[in-house]
Amino acid sequence: MGRDNHRGVTWPIVAVSILVMAASFIFVAPSGAASGESYIAHPQDLVRVNGSNTMYVLDSVGCPKVTCLQLYRTNVNATNFTRVNVPPIKPYRTLSTGNFERMFFPNVQDGFALVGEYDPETLYATTNGAKTWHKVSIGSGVSILGLSATKSSLIAVTAHCSRLGRSCHDYQVSRSSLLATKWSGTTMPRGKTINGYPEFDPNVAVYGSRLWLSEQPPGNGVIYFSSNRGASFHELASSKLISVAGCALTATSSTTLWAECPTGMMVAFAHSRDAGKTWRPVPQQQFSGTGGGQFDPVTNDVAYLAYGATQPFVRITKAGLKATKIGTLTCSKVNSSINHLLFTDVDHGLAVCLPGDDSTTAQLLRTDDGGVSWTRVPAN
Repeated sequence: MGRDNHRGVTWPIVAVSILVMAASFIFVAPSGAASGESYIAHPQDLVRVNGSNTMYVLDSVGCPKVTCLQLYRTNVNATNFTRVNVPPIKPYRTLSTGNFERMFFPNVQDGFALVGEYDPETLYATTNGAKTWHKVSIGSGVSILGLSATKSSLIAVTAHCSRLGRSCHDYQVSRSSLLATKWSGTTMPRGKTINGYPEFDPNVAVYGSRLWLSEQPPGNGVIYFSSNRGASFHELASSKLISVAGCALTATSSTTLWAECPTGMMVAFAHSRDAGKTWRPVPQQQFSGTGGGQFDPVTNDVAYLAYGATQPFVRITKAGLKATKIGTLTCSKVNSSINHLLFTDVDHGLAVCLPGDDSTTAQLLRTDDGGVSWTRVPAN
């Protein structure tokens, strides 16, 4: 689970940073390929296109500079790569991915990206599969804290924040069509605050017209639910999730959700079969939130958990009731971490594995047997 590197306010998000020039076609070099054939060198991030087997891969080309970053579109088998373009980004401190915050695609053609060192950020959109991008606005001076999408709409958690996000007010749940030109907002439901600030995960779990928000007041966690695309919310009783700042929720159906809950330095997991009213813990030990592990819910019944290093790779089945160690996802015997893990179905997935502290040495790995075995792209 990632953390925002730029803000004073923290939350789990997927951080992406990209800079790409003209379009070209790249073929994945198979084992023993002739010299001159190209392939993904050192991936920095993965983005899954909802409802398809399409992925986007951010590649550093073995160079730590932002100007070296390239973005490619591929399939989950990583058999071919097409270079595409991204919105402008700038260098930021020592981050190899600059000031790019996040990118996601609700479908193959429509995509959105957040760029910015501090609040407010800039939101960019593409309608042609990242060939071109244009700037869109939610409102003047608005900070985008969370962004989710369905096949036809965008949902954003927004606020007006001071520099570095040290204080925010006017929290809203805003919604728009994928055109992102006209937004309507609802005051975000808030329970009791801690030190004057709401402790919440701005990730909005979305399925159809249903939305879920996770907050962590003193005591048990609270889930707020909307059945009308965020026009109104009500509190779900007895959620009993425990977190330090709200749980990252993933909805895989109108009634099934997975929760990833930071509990300090560790992370716990839970599953709900009744639209978030009640939760049961996944029978798997917590793992270190800073230790290079990743959690990926795939279906109503199946999720994957990578602990990083030489720790087991785990398949969670039977609606979160069973956890089975099925292999190891690693790229180094020492100091190996998994920075990104994304499956498009129960068998096929990609992962970014980092064998050390240098992000320019990262490797792209693939599986077609549900994580039992992994090979590097290209296969060695």
